[in-house]
Amino acid sequence: MSQIRLYLDEDSVKKSLIKAFCNANLDIVTVADVSRQSYSDDEQLIWAIPGLISKIEIYW
Repeated sequence: MSQIRLYLDEDSVKKSLIKAFCNANLDIVTVADVSRQSYSDDEQLIWAIPGLISKIEIYW
């Protein structure tokens, strides 16, 4: 089974939440990790989709 990967924006980047996800062995990327703070939700989704699509293609 593949690992769950999450891309979290400013609305969900509480340190306790990130720590809990990491402790659950989830792959977490935050907007701060990739210097994408203050982008709109639409722009965040557009940026995140290529990574999602490539993962789906690899596992398909």
